[in-house]
Amino acid sequence: MSNDSDARSVVIIEETYTYDIEVGDVTIITFTSATGQVTVTVPYDGRILANETPGNPVPLGEIRLSIPPHDTHQSTQRIDLPVGTDLTKRLRNSSETVWEWNYTPPTPRDTLLATDGTVFDGAAIDPSVNSEYLTHLLFDNNDAFINDLRLKLSLWVPQLNESLFMSAPGEELRRMLLEQESDIQIFIDSDQHESLLAESMTALANGTGGRILIGVNSSGSVIGLKDEDEHKRLEQLQYRLLQAALRCNPPVVFAQPDLLKNEQGIIVARVTILPSQVGSHTVDGKFFVRRRSTTVNEPLPKKTPSALPLQPIGDIRGLITMGSTSDVIILGSEKGEVTKDDLGRALVSLVNAEVGQGLIVVRHLDSPQSGLSKFANQHTNQSFDERLRQALTDVVPQIFNPQPEFATVDGERIVILRIKGHPLTVATYKKVAYKWNGTLMITMDQSELYRRYMLRSGQYVHDGISRDLVVLLYGDLQWGRHPLSMPNKHSFPLFDHQTRAMVWRNVPFIKREGSDADICELITPLRQAFAEVHDPNTKNDNILSGVFQIKINNMLASGLQCEVKPQHPILDRVPIYKSTRIIARMKVLAGELFTRRRRASLLHFQVPDVSLGFEFRERIADIQQACADLGFQKIKVISSLSEMDVSHLTINKPVFFQGIRSNDHQDIYLILGFQYFTHSISRELQFERHTDTKQINAGHLDVRIVMSGMNHGTGSEMARLQVELSQLIQERLHFLRTE
Repeated sequence: MSNDSDARSVVIIEETYTYDIEVGDVTIITFTSATGQVTVTVPYDGRILANETPGNPVPLGEIRLSIPPHDTHQSTQRIDLPVGTDLTKRLRNSSETVWEWNYTPPTPRDTLLATDGTVFDGAAIDPSVNSEYLTHLLFDNNDAFINDLRLKLSLWVPQLNESLFMSAPGEELRRMLLEQESDIQIFIDSDQHESLLAESMTALANGTGGRILIGVNSSGSVIGLKDEDEHKRLEQLQYRLLQAALRCNPPVVFAQPDLLKNEQGIIVARVTILPSQVGSHTVDGKFFVRRRSTTVNEPLPKKTPSALPLQPIGDIRGLITMGSTSDVIILGSEKGEVTKDDLGRALVSLVNAEVGQGLIVVRHLDSPQSGLSKFANQHTNQSFDERLRQALTDVVPQIFNPQPEFATVDGERIVILRIKGHPLTVATYKKVAYKWNGTLMITMDQSELYRRYMLRSGQYVHDGISRDLVVLLYGDLQWGRHPLSMPNKHSFPLFDHQTRAMVWRNVPFIKREGSDADICELITPLRQAFAEVHDPNTKNDNILSGVFQIKINNMLASGLQCEVKPQHPILDRVPIYKSTRIIARMKVLAGELFTRRRRASLLHFQVPDVSLGFEFRERIADIQQACADLGFQKIKVISSLSEMDVSHLTINKPVFFQGIRSNDHQDIYLILGFQYFTHSISRELQFERHTDTKQINAGHLDVRIVMSGMNHGTGSEMARLQVELSQLIQERLHFLRTE
């Protein structure tokens, strides 16, 4: 028999429970069916038959299924290896023999899945959110507060009796290896092959998606990840995956990698690639697809350009006078021209910033020191075009091609670049990432860049270790299908074609403190669900439908026990792997959920010239007092000032406070977010014989105030409170300036 570590007998038992679920004002869960399957895989070895009489099956043993505690007999199955022509009926391939039979598990006493749905404005605050999520929402994702309606589905799975738990190391990896390479699975022996990774990612994304197993060679043997520092292994893997994804045009969306172990403890990385939602992906101009177990380079499908004509920028003089803002970077001075590095860093800074796009304004193209003012404007344009072209060659991904727009304002030659970032990507310049905070270009580390990419592409970020007992294998929500029509130019023609709302893969459930259940929360935009269909024969009932598949590893919901009685050494100490699969056919009544949606509002302003220390704390106290004057009570300090010293505040660490206002059976939640920034200011005083230069550090306080609540009258009440709060804070800060 083969010495391959994978060539051993194994027993796999899986139960499947199916539910129909309707989520609306009331959630209705209906149990429909339960099935079970036992699969026994035995490595085929011709030597087993060497001493046997032809025509007589070889007895290997029997499997007995029972339900404790009374040992209720369920069934017993014999495992016999047939000989002669009957053997071919059991052979899966030239090296394995498989037995499969089904059974009916008892109906569970309690439901295995509970569901709830909530419709909310994109940034409505859940009172239980943590400070890490608040930092991303309040300071990195302001777009969530603007015309962004979302649906949150909460899935609960009860924690089953741990006495049924049976450890099964390597079972998940083994089952994937048995599937071999295909059009949805690729083996790569190392994560250091960036080109191979990028080509594999695009091939899967250009199809129906799939997964890459890193640390497995092409024959299916486990090699494992390269020996690296255990603490840095995941970080290095994430960085290499991100670099490979950014080489694709447009970048490919992938799920957070999982680290799996086989029975010997060798680690393999599983990376799930999502199917493309933005058209065809290429690598270095080449289009790749999967054809069975091979990645093939094929001609790129033709596509129709969809570029829209550029709109006028507006008041350019006012734009220059205002200076740099959150989405505008002003470059250039009379002392010297802007270099290609300045352009490259500015471009990626806007892409990586919270707005993801903006304008770069380059001033003083006709620098007196360079002598360019003596030449025609055409030479100036050509010089800038060359610098821009050189800068773009070092920008990754290669999807940006801003067209310079030259203009003359008050005799000064300027150029404007419109930077439109891809909604799912980040960018680097010479392998370094930068972000723009409205004042400065700040360097980003690898972990921050990776996290921002995953968040923008809607992927869950975890620690990588695949030890989750409950996992959402797959879930989707689709809009109701409407009859196709011939829309006019004023209708919404894309709605009939946009039938898929969102797809989730391999999302782990999380154990919630103080609860006996594991929970998974899924969020999807709802703009399409409430789109108006201009067809008198079509009824838009705002119903979303889909299917969710959940897997509970190492447990059977029925409590079934399996006992193997071997009659041949090949079944001695055979491992038994158990799992429970839940299939939920989901129907979401978005219209009913919309009537009780959670609403949110954002008030954002900055307080300039705030010194660190006492004045910083005093401004926060002023804003807290204004909120208290409107009836908000502080119920929780998410990150306390008393726990932070001055050195923490200088690295832009946000501070959050949470409050609540209860009035007339309405609860309105309040989040106060504060972030302190510093930047250098140089001031020059020119005298007749010398120039006095002074450089100081100026600071400002960035304030974000969020209100959220649910109930019919909450929206108007929040609008009233926001106006009053804005007036109170403005009066207080104006009083301080006057004082």
